[in-house]
Amino acid sequence: MGTLTRIISNPVYLGKLVYGRSRKVSYKSKKVVATNEDQYIITEGTHEAIISQSVWDLANEVASRHKKTSTTGRVNIFSGLLYCADCGTSITQTKDGYVCRRYRQYGKESENGCTSHRIPYKVLYASVLASVQEVTEEARQDRDGLITRLSGVGQKKQQAALAAARKDQAKTEKRLADIGELIRKAFEKNVLGDLPDDVYKSLTDGYTRERADLTAHLESVTMQVTELQRETDNATQFVELAEQYADITELDQDLIHRLIDRIEIGDSYKENGIRYQIVDIYFRFVGKIEK
Repeated sequence: MGTLTRIISNPVYLGKLVYGRSRKVSYKSKKVVATNEDQYIITEGTHEAIISQSVWDLANEVASRHKKTSTTGRVNIFSGLLYCADCGTSITQTKDGYVCRRYRQYGKESENGCTSHRIPYKVLYASVLASVQEVTEEARQDRDGLITRLSGVGQKKQQAALAAARKDQAKTEKRLADIGELIRKAFEKNVLGDLPDDVYKSLTDGYTRERADLTAHLESVTMQVTELQRETDNATQFVELAEQYADITELDQDLIHRLIDRIEIGDSYKENGIRYQIVDIYFRFVGKIEK
């Protein structure tokens, strides 16, 4: 078993300890058998993690797609990434390229069928290589600019929107705390007889309505803060990843699966005697990058 395989199959590297991987058949026997994973006892935070959860998850996903071969014995470097842009089913490998699995199984005349979406391996390879080279070069040449573009809005606007949302969040939280204190004081005055029941009820009813409105608003603004931060974090994470692959001249399976989440193959068509085919690449963390 290789070093990477050992790491991604052992939760110890995430700072966890796992108990109960095996058990004795009975107390009378020394025979030990493996247990199912749902019977494991996992203790988290027992020691410092060596790798992050996000890296662990990515490595396991890549490993699950790894080393699938065609009937010719050639490693399919795009394994698990290719999908038909029209019917959504996976694209399967042929001797010299790829074709829609539904078309291959049913043809195009069947109710369950689809058109071929056939694409030669060399065409797909060249298309993906060009897209990867373009984005990794941009990451190297203009790191901040690419992060800004992938964040959905200008970086200054993004930062301003995030700052405003956080300020609103803090203001709402403070007002909710103040209302809680006002309700407590009103209750104490009412109990001591310093606040008539009708006045107490009117005050607390008003505070309760305001608290309900503020709670709903706080939930909304908290989601806004989370989304704004997520967009920036995802863009930064992708650009940091892309920077590692600047100056690439060829593709390999590890590179493709680390950078790309999904590739959708459109059906080919001819226009003025020229054959066209749309290949949409969805990169990790940021999805399809518009030019």
